[in-house]
Amino acid sequence: MADAATVGVKDDIYGELPVGFIAPRPGRSAREASLLEHCRSRLAAFKVPTAIVVVDAIPRNVNGKIDRDALAALWEQRTGH
Repeated sequence: MADAATVGVKDDIYGELPVGFIAPRPGRSAREASLLEHCRSRLAAFKVPTAIVVVDAIPRNVNGKIDRDALAALWEQRTGH
């Protein structure tokens, strides 16, 4: 993976859930299901993201930090929540 981030997204039941975002290296691909299985095999259940979204690039703010608001907005756009 070239880059990755996990953000908390709003959830009606739990308040917030973790969602992972992955940007593969150029010329490589990533499957969400296999990435989740990888996480499940190596992390405690409460640390496994609810979902993993494959993106072209992880957005950054002007300071070069991960733009977590942009990732949360991408999730809302994708799911309608």
